[in-house]
Amino acid sequence: FGLAGLRLGWLASRNKEILEQIVAYKDYLTICNSSTSEVLSLIALRHKGKFIEPNLLKIRTNLEILAAFQLKHKDLITLPMPQAGSTVFIRLNLQESALNYCERLVQETGIMLLPSEMFDFGTRHARIGLGREQIPVALDAWDKYISR
Repeated sequence: FGLAGLRLGWLASRNKEILEQIVAYKDYLTICNSSTSEVLSLIALRHKGKFIEPNLLKIRTNLEILAAFQLKHKDLITLPMPQAGSTVFIRLNLQESALNYCERLVQETGIMLLPSEMFDFGTRHARIGLGREQIPVALDAWDKYISR
């Protein structure tokens, strides 16, 4: 649906034990959702055709653009193709940590990648969200940064 700001429906898993642990932790943080988020979610559900298809098109288009970008910079980036969802977890083939690289990248270009250290997943990956309109602009700026 592309409504990440509503903070509803943020997790899915087939692992019942993990889900139970997560639900218990979430209940510790918040007991109920925002009523505004619930109302907006109902509106979105009732008009899902206006949300789902345009978002899927945007995600697919951005993934194609990112794949072309990766081919141009295959020495720097490894892109495993996602099976589902609107995010990808790329591998950064660097000597420095993903955290250091991502901090420099955001400071010098404004491009924000989420480094794998934030996920306790080593030091060589970064998450990229594909649900934004500005992906081509960000990749162009990143291309110029890499070319320097």
